Amino acid sequence: MAIVEKGGGGDVPLYWIGGWASDLQCWGGLFQEFYPGFDLRFLDAHTVLDGDARLERMLSSAPPGACVAGWSLGSLILERMIREGRIPPELPVLSICPFLDFCDPAGPWRPQVLRRMVRRIFGDAAGVLSDFGDRLGLEGEVRSAWFRQALELGEESLAEGLTLLQDLRFEMPWAPHPMRLFAISPDDPVSPNCEVPRDSRRDLPMGSGHIPFLLRPEAIRAILLELAGRA
Repeated sequence: MAIVEKGGGGDVPLYWIGGWASDLQCWGGLFQEFYPGFDLRFLDAHTVLDGDARLERMLSSAPPGACVAGWSLGSLILERMIREGRIPPELPVLSICPFLDFCDPAGPWRPQVLRRMVRRIFGDAAGVLSDFGDRLGLEGEVRSAWFRQALELGEESLAEGLTLLQDLRFEMPWAPHPMRLFAISPDDPVSPNCEVPRDSRRDLPMGSGHIPFLLRPEAIRAILLELAGRA
């Protein structure tokens, strides 16, 4: 599986790192429609579960004016890289639906919930994905496209992603980065509530859910333009 696909058509290179079971390339056509002016480059978080050295090299050699956005699991991977000093300080970062501890006791996910999901994946991956698609609020062809690519990841990769969500957790505060914004959804049914720096917080409108880039693209695009210095 390719780690990156170019969308073309824009002058702002934008690297999008997806979430669990979600290579954002499956919605590439919608992204092109919703985010004109950006050269979209989709990265599947599952390709870096075992190591992100290739991702580090890619971001370190990003062209001038580039930005990177991490959604859900993707935002957690970016947080790890920032803490380890492996994101260039001049590269603007957007964390969408972020969290530091997916299994925060105040959130909807307990470690035992993820362990049950892992066990169920081996033999019923379609059922696990269908339940998660319901939580995401996916419908119609958008859901079908997501479901097809998620199922193609395979049981092992899906289980590894859940295990990373269970085991990779950080304490407050967030790692400092000179060019970083956080996009927070008020009705996110997946990411546990997490405080972020007030000056860097951008609140999304109601109805954003856990996929604000599809449900409220105008709000995400405004934040991306600000991040890229185009607002």
